[in-house]
Amino acid sequence: RVILDNWAGQYDAAILEDAKCNHYDADGNLCCLRAFPDRPCLGSDGFSMSVTAFASLLFFVLYVIGIPLFFVHLVSEGVSEVDKTFNALAAGPKAEIEDLKAVIAKAKKEKTKMTKQERKTVKKLIKERKKMINNLYAREVNEMKLGQTYLFQAYSRKWRF
Repeated sequence: RVILDNWAGQYDAAILEDAKCNHYDADGNLCCLRAFPDRPCLGSDGFSMSVTAFASLLFFVLYVIGIPLFFVHLVSEGVSEVDKTFNALAAGPKAEIEDLKAVIAKAKKEKTKMTKQERKTVKKLIKERKKMINNLYAREVNEMKLGQTYLFQAYSRKWRF
């Protein structure tokens, strides 16, 4: 509010009379700045940007654009850190899944019959490894000790930022 008051016009006749405002806007109404009742409002003759108005504009842009960008940076940094750890931990189970799939593919290619129990065991192992990978991301986010962790606690890799 303080930032925008530097640009807001004051049209209240009693306030303007007390401030001895004698500036008029484009429509011919008596108008001065709300923050500085002795200066003409935006769009009226004689308006010039003061140092405080310029500073308020600068801080307004910083507030509207800078703060959200700062939080986006924090979240991106935290997610990349979790992803690095996740990828390092998930490499082992991913390799095991590939090896187990290769066993099934080799059996199909060579047309050797795997027993029903062997096939069931291999598929069960693949399913367990996939479940382990899905839970790794949630575990890594939960164990993360960064201040911005609450911003990306989706606990599921597909819902991450």
